[in-house]
Amino acid sequence: MEVNIIKYHIIDNSISDELLNDENYNIIKTIIDENIYSKDKEIIVKITNNNEIIKDEWKFIKQIKKYVPTGIPKYLCAPQKYDGKLVLMMPYYPLGSIISNTWDNDNLDILKSLIYQVFVNMFLNFHYSGFIYNNLNNNCFEKILIEKTKVPHLLYWFQSPYENIIRMFRAETFGYKAMINDFEDCYYVHKTDGIEQYWKSLYNLFNSVQTDLIDNDKMITISNFKTIINFIKKQMDMKGNYNNSIRLNVLLSRSIYRIKKISY
Repeated sequence: MEVNIIKYHIIDNSISDELLNDENYNIIKTIIDENIYSKDKEIIVKITNNNEIIKDEWKFIKQIKKYVPTGIPKYLCAPQKYDGKLVLMMPYYPLGSIISNTWDNDNLDILKSLIYQVFVNMFLNFHYSGFIYNNLNNNCFEKILIEKTKVPHLLYWFQSPYENIIRMFRAETFGYKAMINDFEDCYYVHKTDGIEQYWKSLYNLFNSVQTDLIDNDKMITISNFKTIINFIKKQMDMKGNYNNSIRLNVLLSRSIYRIKKISY
């Protein structure tokens, strides 16, 4: 049986009637009664029947926070145990995810920046630890949250093991940052043996722009989409070194995002 993390949205420390018969009702009620997080008007509580999933998620959270602190939501505490179940708690992010927002010609620069931030996040975490964000296979953009920021640019520094120089990725935020969320399908690989999975995760990210962000008769297109996808496919086939992401970065800098009307 598949085990998933269940998310509960708590508003103003109150519990809805819908949860009266929920298997985790007592846990939610205890959290509310403790009133520890009353300053947070809305919180998300993550619960699962498999504590190992929460343990793994917390391990990934700490890992990403170590290397790319801007690329992950804030959590209110380390996992807490209630009725034998480990629970994670985080603030509610009202801007939602990439998929829950409406994208048009006025905000496509924001979308491009958010997806670029995710790319850099994935690259740096693979670079430092062999981390694979495998949650991009299905409903990719539901798992990428958005938050406002006053920081105009995000700067990411790293030293390649293949070059004796320090490189920088730079993302113009346009006032928003992307945060990777949900890690139950993520894992670590050896950076040589697992290189194909790395490129596949990037393929899923950019391919999803044109397959998942469809609104009625409109879709998002990337001007050099075929060039980007063909480059990634070539790296997958050749098991190309992840350092080739620097070349991919050049292609991404040339991308123009547009709205295209779909003809049926």
